[in-house]
Amino acid sequence: MLADALFANGVNHIIWHGKPFNPAGQDTVKFYASVHVGKSGALADEIPAFNKYMEKISAVMKKGKTLSEVAVYMPTEDSWIAGELPVEKQFIWAWGAYEQRYTYL
Repeated sequence: MLADALFANGVNHIIWHGKPFNPAGQDTVKFYASVHVGKSGALADEIPAFNKYMEKISAVMKKGKTLSEVAVYMPTEDSWIAGELPVEKQFIWAWGAYEQRYTYL
């Protein structure tokens, strides 16, 4: 669903990324992975077909021509250095300003 939403909004290439980890001496992390895509994950058997689907859609999307009538520049670097959100605005999976959940036009 999320991949299709990205494609519908003009994204033409999706890259898997991220690696959750626990720093030495801590039992919690500041990075939350939404899905485990490793060999022992529940979706392991489905990932190859899903990747093929994304590859096919990406190839079709890349054949299109860009039409940009409006550009919105997001304060990406500002949000990267802004740090943690106030506690009342945090979610268990989103604690930092980097997600831009509260960035408005």
